[in-house]
Amino acid sequence: MQNIYFSSRNNKFISITSKYFIIFIAVVLLIGYFSVLSDGYYDYQEEKVPIIVGDGYGYYFYLPFYLINYRDIPVERLSSPSEFEPFWNKYQVGEAMMILPFFLIGHLLSIIFNYPADGYSFFYQHAAGLAGLFYALVGIYLLKKILERYFSKEITLITLVAIIFGTNLYHYSTYGSLFSHSFSFFLCSALIYLIPLWFENPSSKKITVFLGIIAGFILAVRLVNILLLLFLLFYKVNRIEDLKKRFIIFIRNYKSILLILFLIILIFIPQVITWKLTFNQWFVYSYGEAKFHFQQFYISNVLFSMRRGLLFWSPILCFGIIGFWFMREKLKDYMMSSIIFISLIIFINSSFYMWWFGMSFGHRGFTEFLPVFALALAAFYSSLKNKSLKIIITTLSILFIVYSVLQMIYWWNGMIPRDLVTPLSYKIFFANIMH
Repeated sequence: MQNIYFSSRNNKFISITSKYFIIFIAVVLLIGYFSVLSDGYYDYQEEKVPIIVGDGYGYYFYLPFYLINYRDIPVERLSSPSEFEPFWNKYQVGEAMMILPFFLIGHLLSIIFNYPADGYSFFYQHAAGLAGLFYALVGIYLLKKILERYFSKEITLITLVAIIFGTNLYHYSTYGSLFSHSFSFFLCSALIYLIPLWFENPSSKKITVFLGIIAGFILAVRLVNILLLLFLLFYKVNRIEDLKKRFIIFIRNYKSILLILFLIILIFIPQVITWKLTFNQWFVYSYGEAKFHFQQFYISNVLFSMRRGLLFWSPILCFGIIGFWFMREKLKDYMMSSIIFISLIIFINSSFYMWWFGMSFGHRGFTEFLPVFALALAAFYSSLKNKSLKIIITTLSILFIVYSVLQMIYWWNGMIPRDLVTPLSYKIFFANIMH
């Protein structure tokens, strides 16, 4: 009777926690965001750094340029963009398009409260930063919905906590929310959420439109993320025969496929126009010398290096790597597409000329794809049947999460280097923890 009572009480706790989980995470994200960015700046080496900075500045740049400052740019400079350096921008326009509603609110507030309506004053800074937080939160909500299709509420909550706090997702939802990763995280979650719905009813115009819009923004934000569309090709594909059936489905529903392609092209048009204005070419690799070297790659560094190794900075994802094997039980439909996709992303990231992706917390080249790791991680946790093994894995998971959160706090405070991390850096880090 006592065991039944405790089981009932535990189930009630899980049910309530699940019901209010997104609200709780929203509060935790907002606390983290305003604790370091309340005035629109964060402290770095005794300097005030605005929210709109670095890569985030490049992605955001198009909004004030096109909507506020464009009339101040002489036409002759646009015809020779190489002579006008501020207009040269290697980053894509998709994120700016996603920020647009928040930008307009920031613009309105700036006018109402008599702040400079220049695209960069106080309200613009927070409009941009909170946009990233918003999309990250919606991505977490959709990921929760995805996991609940296949797993219990308990496994779903455990997985979400592990992904949010055991990786760099919290960081790129708050401190670094203007980087593209929180926006792409949302798009990845949305795509994985929509794909099963589309295959259940491929003739549905509503689902098809949503899928096309998400696919279009995936390309418009970061072109390399086109690989996410492999999920559309390999979902439920486990044999060659399944792949043949997939093409039959596409052919039978060619109108839906054409609608998806139309929406992708429509959303991508602003990017093509921007390339034309910037480089005088309709299609271009805008990163210049920052290229991929597919004959010289650094997979071991990308995964294990102290500098930015994925599993060194987010060791809880080791369980996710193992979990790809266990996806064959409850997530067989996603298994092949997930393994193919993650393998390609590891190879591509390790082939980038700057495999560590510059100044970042953890390896940010994987942040947007954490929904894929979440599927594998949930499969791993759900496979645990032995009580002793559960205790060991739970203990390790808690330690990994604490390790990740402490790293993040010390990184925020500048006690862990922003780029080149050495054994000495971690000697100091662990010494500070012990004290």
